[in-house]
Amino acid sequence: MTPSTNVTDRGNQVNGLAGQQNNSKNFQVNTSKNVPEIVNIQDDLFTCIGTLRLIKKDEVLALFKLSKSTFYVRINNGLMPPSVPLGERAVAFVQHEIQLVLAAQVAGRSNEEIKQLVSDLVSFRQDIYERAVKSCNM
Repeated sequence: MTPSTNVTDRGNQVNGLAGQQNNSKNFQVNTSKNVPEIVNIQDDLFTCIGTLRLIKKDEVLALFKLSKSTFYVRINNGLMPPSVPLGERAVAFVQHEIQLVLAAQVAGRSNEEIKQLVSDLVSFRQDIYERAVKSCNM
C-alpha cells in the first residue's frame, strides 16, 4: 500500500494504523537492564485497551509480513502471543498484544525482550477478565 501524498507525518502510518491514538507514552521501558521492566503494565494496558478486539490469523500475518510457518515458529519460541480459542476449530489473536509485539520489533527490541513482553501479556489475560468482572459489578 502506497502512503497518501496528502499525509505530512508518515510516522503515524505503520501497517495501516494511521489515525489511531498513540498510547506509547503509557509504556515506559527501563533500558538499564538486559531485559526491560515494563512499569505498571497491567494498569496501563487495562486503561488503554478499552474494549478487547480479536483479529484473525490472516490479519496478523499481513501486519508482520510473515509466512504461516515462520509465524508458528515464533509462537512456539515465545516471540508471539498464542491464539485465543473461539470454538472447536476457530482461533483469533488479541489485537493489543499483537500491536505491542509489533511496536517492540519496530523499536528494535531483542528477542529476549520480546519474549519477556509476550510472557507478561499472556499472564495478564486473567487479570483483564478479573478487572472486567469487577468493573461490571458482577
